[in-house]
Amino acid sequence: MTHSRLSPSKAVTWVNCPGSVNLSALFPDSGPSEAAAEGTASHHVASEVLLCERPAPKVGDKAPNGVILNMEMVESAWVYIDVVRRVSLRQPMRVEQHMQIPRIHPEVHGTPDCWFYSPAQRELHVFDYKYGFGIVEPYMNWQLITYAIGALELSGIDGHEDHQTTVVLHIVQPRPFHVAGAHREWRVLASDLRGHANGLRFAAEKALGPNPEVSCGKHCQYCSARHACPSLQRAVMDAADYALAARPEVLDPAAMGLEYRTLERIEALLKARKSGLAASMEALIKAGTAIPGWLLQQGNGRAAWNKPAAEIFALGDLMGLDLRAAPEAITPAAAIKAGIPKEVVQAFSETPISGTKLVASESTLASRVFRAEMPSLV
Repeated sequence: MTHSRLSPSKAVTWVNCPGSVNLSALFPDSGPSEAAAEGTASHHVASEVLLCERPAPKVGDKAPNGVILNMEMVESAWVYIDVVRRVSLRQPMRVEQHMQIPRIHPEVHGTPDCWFYSPAQRELHVFDYKYGFGIVEPYMNWQLITYAIGALELSGIDGHEDHQTTVVLHIVQPRPFHVAGAHREWRVLASDLRGHANGLRFAAEKALGPNPEVSCGKHCQYCSARHACPSLQRAVMDAADYALAARPEVLDPAAMGLEYRTLERIEALLKARKSGLAASMEALIKAGTAIPGWLLQQGNGRAAWNKPAAEIFALGDLMGLDLRAAPEAITPAAAIKAGIPKEVVQAFSETPISGTKLVASESTLASRVFRAEMPSLV
């Protein structure tokens, strides 16, 4: 199955910026990040359990993408599984089934995490499991709306029935704190999604038509071409002019609220542009191209025990400290804080090497050790 140029997972980008489709095609993603690969592995746990095809994956198993499952991946997946089972009441579900969505455009297709339709309740439920930390809301979620439109068509719900059908869009996101909890939902009449379907169809036709326009906004953070987008670059430069201008002025409350909203938008644009440039610079440096003033530096992950939990428990008991945090031991950092000598902890743990990170060349350890004293500018 070929990858969709108009994938539902990127609908928030192409519905707001039709020109992003052609532009991002020039700069395809180099591959899933470590965080994305971990999310895929956790999704594997959830789909295997919901499909009941094989024994439930457990900590230490290897996911199909090669990632070793840890406790957080498994526990997060079970939060999602419990929500789906509680809502569905064991009704037949479609889990990880590919879906064509011709109502929007023939090239719109993708794979929703899970959905089901209950004729008795006249409710269509669509679920999206998010493993990452970036907060995602179900309200006006273009990915879920796109899948809901496809699911309505597959369920045979037409214009005569959609005004009596409720669509429930679910986000399950266990890891980051949210005041509403890990499970959040948005209920909307299916008939109220007609306008959104029309908007998606218009954006899809525009994106694949001649000379689609680009438009910057919060959606830029998901675009692989954000480092090369002229619209985003102009917006960031305008933001820099705004930030550097000296305007001594006391704002009234209404003006404060308006400027704060403007600054939030500018912040999102800056983050999108910065992350896009960082990814491009890292790729160039890895390929041997020098970026003046910038280098890649190896990072380190969190220290982790390299001995069985029983040995760690015994170590703590020997020193009069309880290192238990069922079902595993507390972290090495917490053990040091509890009073175990650092040297002892290091003998029972290891700190894995994580990915590289972009740093200013004058900030690297080598430059701080070997650089000559710089003359003062004052």
